Order: sequence, then structure tokens, then C-alpha cells
Amino acid sequence: EMMLNEIAKTNMVNDKKKLQIFDARPYMNAQANRLKGGGFEDIRFYKNSVLTFCDIENIHAVTKAYNKI
Repeated sequence: EMMLNEIAKTNMVNDKKKLQIFDARPYMNAQANRLKGGGFEDIRFYKNSVLTFCDIENIHAVTKAYNKI
């Protein structure tokens, strides 16, 4: 947690230092995963953080396409 707070100090969002956390999944997929016992980052555990879902339906397909390039 300490290291993530130090990383947050290097990021500026709207003139404030924030830790930007990206989750590649759509929000609904992350919620469904939470119901199965999984989950996603809880920004309450990180000072000055923002969680953004990137809405990528199939990250594995994106990785495969990238690797083919």
C-alpha cells in the first residue's frame, strides 16, 4: 500500500495527485466476478485513488491480436 501511495504522488488528475487504477474489464463483468467470490480493487484502501473500467470484453483476444502484430 505504501508503494502505491508513492506512485500516486507522481500522477496528476485535475491538478490533484491521484493514483489511477485501470481495470480492463467492463464494470458489469467485474461485478459478476465479485458475486462469484472474486472482485476488483477497492479504492477505499488507497488514498486519493480513481478506478476506471476500460470496457474491454475479451482482454485475451486483444493480447493475441497484439502479439500477432
